[in-house]
Amino acid sequence: MKTRIRLFIPLLLAGSIIASLLGIWACGRTITDPAEIVIPASNVSFERHLLPVFNLTCNSAGCHSTESRAGGVALTSYFEVVFNAPGLVVAKNPDRSVLMRVIDFNSATRISHRQTFQTRITQNHIDGVRTWIREGAQ
Repeated sequence: MKTRIRLFIPLLLAGSIIASLLGIWACGRTITDPAEIVIPASNVSFERHLLPVFNLTCNSAGCHSTESRAGGVALTSYFEVVFNAPGLVVAKNPDRSVLMRVIDFNSATRISHRQTFQTRITQNHIDGVRTWIREGAQ
């Protein structure tokens, strides 16, 4: 019995170390597919949840980068989204926010936009932006 325990403990420790290292690696890896980003149903953060989506779907050269500013809009920082583009985000009122009218494909008041981003954002991303605005766009 003692021999089994002596063999089991090193295996258990080795397994724990490997699992920890894999966890650290997975947390630090770079996400390149926007579909991998899942926004929570509440307490949405611009920096943690929305900016990564915008960076992968909207902020490329020629679109809404700081340099390009397609339509006069950059989606590269909280300041740019909330303060530099009046009406883009109307805190607590997603239906009056231009951003929602552009990204929500089912909006009755949808604003036309170049189609490239639509294949890269998910319904979860759209719902996440809506929730963030409804929560006050903090």
